[in-house]
Amino acid sequence: MKYTRQRTTNWISFVIIHVTFMGVWGALIEIPERNGFPPTLGYVVWALTMIPAAVIALINN
Repeated sequence: MKYTRQRTTNWISFVIIHVTFMGVWGALIEIPERNGFPPTLGYVVWALTMIPAAVIALINN
């Protein structure tokens, strides 16, 4: 497989977006926990939201 500059740029963009979203999620997950939502379920919801992202990544590769 030949790697081009465009493919490298896309990869870096996806990493930056992912890190940003994880930071926002980490900051916001505290709000439901303060209101009685079990912390473990917060991680379950996060794990379920990763499934569509993983499917898209597999399709694109």
